[in-house]
Amino acid sequence: MDNKIQARRTVTRPFTALALLCLLLSGLGGASRNASADDWWSNLHDYRVPLEVTSGSTALIDKIVTIPIDLTSLLMQAGAGSTTLDVRSLRVLETSSAGTAINAAVPFQFDPAPDFNATSNAVGELVLLMEGSTPSSGRRNFQIYFAAGAALPAPPVLPRISVTDGVIDEGESSFAVRTVAGDWYYHKTSGGFSSLEDRSGNDWIGYSSAAGASGDYRGIPNLVPPASGGYFHPGRPGTAQSSLIDRGPLRARIHSRSADSQWATLWEILPTHATMTVTQAAGKYWFLYEGTPGGTLDLNTDLVVRSNGTQTKASASWKLDIPGEEWAYFADPGIGRSLYVSSHQSDSLIDMYRPMDGAMTIFGLGRDQVNALLSGERRFSVGLVDSTQIGAIAPVVRSASADNVTGTLGTPQSRPQDDQKPVARALANRIAGPVPFTINVNGGTSSCVCGPISTYAWDFGDGGTANGALASHTFAQEGIFTVTLTVTSATGTTSTDHFAVVVGALLPGEGPQAVLKSNVASGSAPLTVELDGTDSTDPDGGTLSYSWDFGDGATASGPFASHTFTQPGTYTVLLTVTDSQGRIGTDSAAINVTPAVGSAPPVFHHGRVENVGEAWKTVALPYAYKDPVVIASVRYPDAAVQPVVTRVRNASGNQFEVRVQNPSDQSLARTYSVDYTVVDAGTYSLAEHGIKMEAVKATSTKTNAKGAWTATETRTYSNSYTTPVVLGQVMSANDADWSVFWARGATKDSPPSPSALSAGKHVGEDTDKTRANEAIGYLVIEAGSGNIGGVAYQAGVSAPIVAGIAAGPYSIALSSGSTPSTAVVSAAGMRGGDGGWPVLFGANPLAAGVLGLAFDEDQITDTERSHGAEQVAYLVLGNEGGGTGNLPPVASFTASPTNGTAPLTVSFNSSASSDVDGTIASRTWSFGDGGTSTAVSPGYTYTAAGTYTATLTVTDNDGANATASKTITVGSAPPPGGTGKELKVFDWNWPVIEDDRGFPKVEAVAKPSSRIFEMLPGSNGDWTSPVDYANGTLHMRVQVNSQPVPQAMKIQFCVWQWETPTSGWTTSRETCTPTANVQGTTGNQVIWSAAIPTMWKKDGKPIVWTDPRTRYGIAIKNTSGVPVTNYDGFVLWAGEDPKEWYPLDARFTVVAVPKGATFSGWSNY
Repeated sequence: MDNKIQARRTVTRPFTALALLCLLLSGLGGASRNASADDWWSNLHDYRVPLEVTSGSTALIDKIVTIPIDLTSLLMQAGAGSTTLDVRSLRVLETSSAGTAINAAVPFQFDPAPDFNATSNAVGELVLLMEGSTPSSGRRNFQIYFAAGAALPAPPVLPRISVTDGVIDEGESSFAVRTVAGDWYYHKTSGGFSSLEDRSGNDWIGYSSAAGASGDYRGIPNLVPPASGGYFHPGRPGTAQSSLIDRGPLRARIHSRSADSQWATLWEILPTHATMTVTQAAGKYWFLYEGTPGGTLDLNTDLVVRSNGTQTKASASWKLDIPGEEWAYFADPGIGRSLYVSSHQSDSLIDMYRPMDGAMTIFGLGRDQVNALLSGERRFSVGLVDSTQIGAIAPVVRSASADNVTGTLGTPQSRPQDDQKPVARALANRIAGPVPFTINVNGGTSSCVCGPISTYAWDFGDGGTANGALASHTFAQEGIFTVTLTVTSATGTTSTDHFAVVVGALLPGEGPQAVLKSNVASGSAPLTVELDGTDSTDPDGGTLSYSWDFGDGATASGPFASHTFTQPGTYTVLLTVTDSQGRIGTDSAAINVTPAVGSAPPVFHHGRVENVGEAWKTVALPYAYKDPVVIASVRYPDAAVQPVVTRVRNASGNQFEVRVQNPSDQSLARTYSVDYTVVDAGTYSLAEHGIKMEAVKATSTKTNAKGAWTATETRTYSNSYTTPVVLGQVMSANDADWSVFWARGATKDSPPSPSALSAGKHVGEDTDKTRANEAIGYLVIEAGSGNIGGVAYQAGVSAPIVAGIAAGPYSIALSSGSTPSTAVVSAAGMRGGDGGWPVLFGANPLAAGVLGLAFDEDQITDTERSHGAEQVAYLVLGNEGGGTGNLPPVASFTASPTNGTAPLTVSFNSSASSDVDGTIASRTWSFGDGGTSTAVSPGYTYTAAGTYTATLTVTDNDGANATASKTITVGSAPPPGGTGKELKVFDWNWPVIEDDRGFPKVEAVAKPSSRIFEMLPGSNGDWTSPVDYANGTLHMRVQVNSQPVPQAMKIQFCVWQWETPTSGWTTSRETCTPTANVQGTTGNQVIWSAAIPTMWKKDGKPIVWTDPRTRYGIAIKNTSGVPVTNYDGFVLWAGEDPKEWYPLDARFTVVAVPKGATFSGWSNY
């Protein structure tokens, strides 16, 4: 395998829930006892939860079990409150029933769910290895330790599997999975295993491109019969799509889906075997092992052993239902090793074995010759065992096939406190690796309420000891070692802490292990991080090279690196180490960079929230505010939407909550986009801050409404203004009923003036005019424009031109030179008596140079929404002179198919396009042949052959655009009769009569009157093929015009060929397709196909397609499968009346398609 695997690299792990365990969330009997400080194994872990695993009716051996686990809920139950899980802190210990640790380093991996969030949704699967034997109905006890923010080293787990993506095996890109038992190679676009090499290098599958049993037929699982598509067979590129879900250290999962999306499988590759689940099946299937036991099939010495102990030589074929347990194994006594194949579900269906051409096995669970018998969801396992004796192999197979293992989580506990004793804390820089293995330990964080720590004593578990808070130790032997720190306080009390170290390497030729250390994990910008990769190791003792990717576009090399992050954000730093053989190991760390201290701008942070509905939505901010004022305005794309106002609450620190509310409390038919700006409360001056402004929070105790606009809430200015612009927001939800901010001057009709300001809330036409007191926030800005901190702004009050939504938008001209991205608006006075509020209006209310507005009102007392012209205060924010304004959108689309023959209809979908700070306003498609579209998901038909570039251009609401392109390849449509690659080998299109004896034959130029039954080789050169179809597919079609008595038939196509021109029929080759059921009713049409390599062959000899064929024919049979014919003078009517069968007026057409090509379709024939 070392020659095949050149590199390893990490992948993103999506999550597929496949619960091998029944998880019971009830309390664990007896396991929820109160913990004491003495039995708490690791003081670096503040929480733990007991786990009990029960084996069920099957004894288990080295069983991998999977536990769905919600660590966020467990933290809450343990009293941690809202906190962030440290995933690297997870440790699993096995304990006795009394709680004593008996295995301090249970191997496990944690696979996070796709929506995993360490703070709010730490959910995933815990995959653990129950080492050794577990009796039937046996119980194993474990403790899962975890912590929040502990920054501990990765768990002490040696990899038992590793995955390399992109290895080319037998010509196809593959997943190469190295396990402790052997190496698996999985063809990614075929969906099948091409190789399974044991630790001695023997390949038990042996797929190759050689024809037939010599290579091309081989593989696992070869699941779908050729007539149904032949899916999940190696060497069939393009027939499947496969994705790697997770990659170890205990389990790798591969999900595959057929090209027609009708079949799907999920493989779990484990240290000693692989298990496959059929998750989607469109019809009947089988599970096949077609390979080479021990590397070469030996008919006389290799053994085939069934689960009941029946043993045969590999030369002996059999067909029966394996009684009892559904498994068998293939033993190579010469190397003392076996491969087993098992079904987890017993049945009464036929299974079969036969050797093929003395070169490979054909073993099928649920197979009766060419008939597949299995259906629905099933599970199968395949594995290697270092034995040939059934007594040793049977327990291994049964354990691998056991799905009734039960896991029960108990009550989570928090670490107990004892103020009379110290708390020992033992830290290490790393805890797993190959021999020799050196660690540095630190007990300096140990503490005691009772006073200082006086002594530190280390026991490394291998006979080595040390004293002092700091120490180092080298492990010279492989094994699992418990390191114990004992600290003594000044008062003489003691405490211990422990951690496990695992030393060794389980996988031969394993690549290097990358270990990344950083001096900090978070801080404010600019943040300088010092990085160290020197703890990385190479099991072979070679020299490593180091490369760093900081996640912000910068890179570095060498064992040490230093990098300064200047912008806020969360960055993933990736360390890649490479050994002398090109093998790769990676480690990564997240660095969280917060805005610089004091960098929250004294002006405007602004943004947009998409998909805002009736439910409260939390908006996270990149800055921490002392006292934020939030103003939010809703966007209406058109006049058809329901009226809504924005509601804001819980604005503090770095977040606030927002929703939209219909004043009549009607359910909303859609969601809305909301623009917002945030400013810290305070007074701002030109001299100090570059802008004259104040941000104010106040309480509104009065409520205005239709017919009652006289309740003023007078506010005073902190600054003096020439033209004040006042914008505001109701910032609490003390009353469930709606209200909206408004501001006025000396009269209700006038906007705020330099000498008069009233700011509060109103409820429009609502008949309930009483509201609870609400918090309001408002900004007062001197009208004008400028640029603060790279953010351009323009503030003003419109003329009284903004009216109801029916005629919107009403345009406000903006100053040139700005690129607006967000805006907020408020009512400046209220000329209309009904009351209302301004909204951002139109598909793009911030088109270049123009702000689009309208004025809406509620429908509580009437349905009309017309409104007279009002003045509106506005604040437009965006980009100027290289600031931080609009970001361009991202264009992305899918196209299917991307190749085929004309006419080719392609389905396009651009829904994956996005805009991080806005919305996609428009899409423009150019299909490369002059065709265009503006739809989100257009369908387009290419009518002529050629290579076309389909281009999508998306434009966001701020006018920025982006493009994406894909190549569409369209081939010429084959003319009737096929092309040089498709060959019409048979086309009978006249009545079959009784004299045709049920085997009509037609050659390329035959005439109905000739009715030639057979032809001598070479007499018709058209019978030779321009390409070799030996590994291709035959496509058959029967079209029935009439039959004397319409009845069910079985129809089969056959080909004959003499081996030599003079050999005659005694040494002829003959091959036939599977039969098709055809009803003899007028107009009936049946089509089917057959993979040529799997067709029945006389004496196992295939047709040589590049040589002339002797004859073709169709065999017409009754429902019992007996030919209805008078063949060579033998009357074989099988009790049938030929007058009811013939003349059978039908057209029968056969087209050959070479391997890898797609049939052009029956419309061409």
